[in-house]
Amino acid sequence: MKPYATVPLLAKPNAGMPRLEGGKTIFEMDAKTFASFGRNLVRAGANMIGGCCGTTPAHIQKLSRIIAGIKPKLPVRKSISALSSARGFVHFAENQSLFIVGERINPPVKKALQQELASKETVHHPSDGCRAGKSRRKYLLDINIGQPGIDEVKTIKK
Repeated sequence: MKPYATVPLLAKPNAGMPRLEGGKTIFEMDAKTFASFGRNLVRAGANMIGGCCGTTPAHIQKLSRIIAGIKPKLPVRKSISALSSARGFVHFAENQSLFIVGERINPPVKKALQQELASKETVHHPSDGCRAGKSRRKYLLDINIGQPGIDEVKTIKK
C-alpha cells in the first residue's frame, strides 16, 4: 500500500487468529511471536504500529523493543484534489484561485424546473442545462433534483 498512500499507514494486528473455546475468544500468539512481525511491518511502510484483539502490554512492549531504531518511511505520494465521472476528470491545481461550477439544474432557484419535477412532466431535458453550462466553459455542474414530494432516486435515473 505504501507506494499509493498519501497518508501515514497504521498497522494494528491481532495476536493471531481468534478461535472460540467454551464461549470465550482465544488468541494463542505469544508476545515474542507477535513482535517478530514488527520489522517487516515497518519495512513494508507502516508508520504507526500497535496491537488489537488479544494483545497485552507484554505484546506491545516486545514489539516496541524489536522496532526501536527503525525509521518509518514517509508517504511517497502527494495527495491531489480532483473530481471524476465516468467520462472525465477535473484536477484542482494548488495555484488555481477559482473554479466555476454551473448550477443550471437546481429546483430551489428554478421555479419552472420545480413545477416540471412536481408534475412528473419533464419538458426541458436536464442535459440541455449541462450543454449550456459546458458552452459557457463551466466544466463542473451541480445537478440537483431535490424536490419535496417526488421520488428523487427514480427521477434522477429518468
